[in-house]
Amino acid sequence: LNRALDSTRARLGERRLEIDLQASTVEVDPVFVDEAVANVLDNAIKYTPDGALVRISAADLRPDRVLLTIEDDGPGVPDEVMPRLFEKFYRAPRARQSARQGTGIGLAVVRGLVQATGGTVTARRSELGGLAIDMELPARRLPVTDGAEIPPGVDA
Repeated sequence: LNRALDSTRARLGERRLEIDLQASTVEVDPVFVDEAVANVLDNAIKYTPDGALVRISAADLRPDRVLLTIEDDGPGVPDEVMPRLFEKFYRAPRARQSARQGTGIGLAVVRGLVQATGGTVTARRSELGGLAIDMELPARRLPVTDGAEIPPGVDA
């Protein structure tokens, strides 16, 4: 995540960044995940006002999966467009009215990058009030000499 944060930190402006990483190691292509995270962070920055909160959190979902969430307390998007957010060239109605225009390809790229790592990505209303993007990623499992596996987060 450090590379994605480094590439977007200068654009944060007056937004507050909160990071809570309490998950196992993920076993994914770091370039793909960096790009996906940077893209979602860019959207959060683009569509929230100064002073908004952007939160990045990660937690173990199951022994073999980690949930990485990027969410904000911005205006969000209407519930009826949530299922379309990852379609190519789709922009939510509020985005069309924004002075900050985009092509609508960003979240489709995020979906492709996350799927290429063996993960999934979904959107929902954030508990903060804005938009939350959840990336479910494969966690690394450490082999034990007798053939058993240790769940992530447990020392051998």
